Amino acid sequence: MTEPDRRTAVRIREARASEGDAVAGLVAAAFADLPLHHWLVPDPDGRASVFHRWFRLILDHALAHGSVEVTDDLSAAAAWLPGEAPPLLLSDTLLEWCCGPWWERFRAFQQGLDRLSPPPGEHTRLELLAVRPARQGQGLGRMLMARRLATAHARPIHLEAPTQAAHRFYLRHGFTDNGTPLTIPGSGTRLFPLVSATARAPLTAEL
Repeated sequence: MTEPDRRTAVRIREARASEGDAVAGLVAAAFADLPLHHWLVPDPDGRASVFHRWFRLILDHALAHGSVEVTDDLSAAAAWLPGEAPPLLLSDTLLEWCCGPWWERFRAFQQGLDRLSPPPGEHTRLELLAVRPARQGQGLGRMLMARRLATAHARPIHLEAPTQAAHRFYLRHGFTDNGTPLTIPGSGTRLFPLVSATARAPLTAEL
């Protein structure tokens, strides 16, 4: 269903399966400067193509088992999974195809995320929230988040913020810290686990 945001006339809708490549491109562009991504793929020439494939895997899984919401002009996207959804199965062969010579870093990163994630149950996971660089700071991420929070009811939303700025963003939107941040040695990066509900079970992971 397409839904306009009355304050700015931005339209938010479900992504179409045919838009997977376009949405993966916007997510890769939005996260291009993350220190974590520079650690995961040290080669600047290969980084964009690796992350396009990586996010396409994540988005296809969300489209199959959850939902992907986008602004109508594909400037921003959010991918959501219910806590009952099956995990994304990443074999070594698939990771090597997707991530090239850096696939073992992605494997270690994903294993750390798995330790942070709550067990299957009645909650929702925010897999990603991304806004094109040229549209950042215009409230699109806030609109996507507010739309989901308004319909979440009693289901807590879990996520991991990849930067301190993102951590502050989610705290402003009513999330609370949910355990010790995930430390990634050598990357200069920590991931901050957060949850939208007041009742929470802190999780700790060290990579």
